[in-house]
Amino acid sequence: MIYYELYGIPGAGKTTVTASLVDQLKADGYKIAGFKDVYHRRGFKPSSKSAYFEMLFQPSEYKLIWYYLKLYLKCRQKNRHFFQELLFYSHQILMTIKEKEYDMMFLDGGVIQFMSSLFYMEDCPNNKLIDKIARYYLRRININPVICRVDISESMRRIKERPYFHNSRFSHSVGTEKLEMALKHKIHNLEVIASYFPTHYEINMADDVQYNVSLLLSFINEHDV
Repeated sequence: MIYYELYGIPGAGKTTVTASLVDQLKADGYKIAGFKDVYHRRGFKPSSKSAYFEMLFQPSEYKLIWYYLKLYLKCRQKNRHFFQELLFYSHQILMTIKEKEYDMMFLDGGVIQFMSSLFYMEDCPNNKLIDKIARYYLRRININPVICRVDISESMRRIKERPYFHNSRFSHSVGTEKLEMALKHKIHNLEVIASYFPTHYEINMADDVQYNVSLLLSFINEHDV
C-alpha cells in the first residue's frame, strides 16, 4: 500500500482537495482508504478504550509509543489531548496498512500533521527523536508527504469563515494575533517534521481545486500501486 498524506496549516483546503481526489480514484476502480476508513476503523474513536487495548497486542508499536512519549515530554506546553490523538491516529494508520484491504491510503491529516500538533504554540525541536520516528515509518510504510501551501492571511480568513468558528470556544480564546502566531509555529513545525521524510511534493492551495487534483493524480501515476 502507498500512503499519501496532505499536510499544511488549518484552512489550507486539504480536506476539500482530498475528498475530491478520493472520489476520483474510487471512480477509477482503486480501493482507497480515506479519513473515515482509517480513523473510524472498526468503529473506534479517539476516546475508545478498545483501540488502546488493541495497542497492547501490537508489540511492534511499543518502540514508536516510547519515541512519541519522549517527544511529548520535550513540549513546554504539554497537552495530553494532542498526545492521545497522536497515539490513536498513528495506531489506526499502522493497523489499516497491516490489514491490507486497500490499494492506497489518502489522508488530509496524518503522521506529520498530528506530530506537529504536540507543539501548539512553540517550535518543535529538530532532533534525533523525529529522525527515529521517521525511520520507523519508512521501514513500514511507503509514505509520500504532500505539502499544501497557503498564505497565513488566507488561512486565517478561511478559518474565521467556517460555520462553527464563531460558536466555538476557539473563537473566544484565540485572538487574531495569537492565531497568527499559532499558524507560524505550525508552518515551522510541519516543515521540520516533513524534512525527515525523503519524498516530497507540493501544491499551491491558491490554485483551483480540480487543477490540484489533476496534479496529484499525475503524481500518483508515477508510483506503482
